[in-house]
Amino acid sequence: MEKHLPTLETERLIIRPIQMDDAAYFFAMDSQPEVHTFLNNEPVQSLDEMKKAIAHIQQQYEKYGIGRLGVIEKSSNQWIGWTGFKYIDELENGRIGFLDLGYRFRLESWGKG
Repeated sequence: MEKHLPTLETERLIIRPIQMDDAAYFFAMDSQPEVHTFLNNEPVQSLDEMKKAIAHIQQQYEKYGIGRLGVIEKSSNQWIGWTGFKYIDELENGRIGFLDLGYRFRLESWGKG
């Protein structure tokens, strides 16, 4: 069965599936220490590490039909972050088998509503 993840548009944003071509943009965001302040404080260290994360996201698309989605600012055509669901299929915080709704945005895009 082929899974389809939509591209969504708002007045200011395009929200779409993350592609391997997004790796450099994803890395630029996920390597910012401030982005990890309330996470594990372990910013991504390499582009290869980022490509592995994208491959995992794409596996979620195929396996569950859901996953994190890239967020692009229309006015600048800049990749500013991601949002969306992730199915937790490994033990995390003492639980397994649940949906996590998350988001992460580049420091430069914070505070813009």
